[in-house]
Parts: sequence; C-alpha cells; structure tokens
Amino acid sequence: MKHNEKIKFEMLEQFYDDSFCLVFYQKAFSNFDLDESYTLVKRFIDKKYDVALYYQLYNELEINSEPIATAELLIIIQPYIEDNFAEIIRLAKKNKNNCVYIREMKEDKIEKKQFVDLARRSGVKIIFEKDIKKNE
Repeated sequence: MKHNEKIKFEMLEQFYDDSFCLVFYQKAFSNFDLDESYTLVKRFIDKKYDVALYYQLYNELEINSEPIATAELLIIIQPYIEDNFAEIIRLAKKNKNNCVYIREMKEDKIEKKQFVDLARRSGVKIIFEKDIKKNE
C-alpha cells in the first residue's frame, strides 16, 4: 500500500467513530448547534464520495415526527495538498462533493486562508484534520 493510500485509509477510519463524525459535522456546519437530538441517519463509504454523512434533526417530544432539518456532507479525503489545490476543488465540484477533508497543506503556492475562501466560493467546505483533533 502506498504511503498516501495508507494515510487516506487512516483518515477514513476516523469516520467509524460517531463522536468524531459529530465533531466533524459541527466544524463543517458551524451555524448548527448539534447535540443529541441530531441523529446520524446514514454513513457510507463510496468510490465517488469517500464518505457521506447524513444527519437529521428530530423534535424529541413528538413520536414518529418528520425531521426538522436534514443536512449532508459528501466528503472527499485528501491527505496532502501542495500545488494541486485548484485540481482538488475541480474534482470536488465534478463529483458533487461539498467537503474536502485534509491532513496537511503545503502553503508554497497559496495560503491556507486563500484556499479555504476559494473553495467556499465554489461551494466546497474545507476541513483540516488538526481543527477536528483540537475540538474532540
């Protein structure tokens, strides 16, 4: 197994932990105040999306109620970004990913903040592993 593939697999394994998924989700949707009333409805691994997370918010006081809110993250895992930042955003948009999970970024060609802003304008959220780790 190549080094990059091994790291990608390690990052992918994190999504088997429900508490990690909740922290990841909160980071991606910072305007949501997620708590126990959110339910992880579906989590799957797919060639197109690496990971897909679907959360639904239910009113706990109503039995068999319809979800109040539903949100999804279609995540592509990219262990390292160097000068391929534009290619990553194009790939995410092509595959209809709305999130890229990154371990490390080399800031030679573009600064992290510029990259995150560029991706956001393209409709793609950027989540860095170290930001998740400090919130766990």
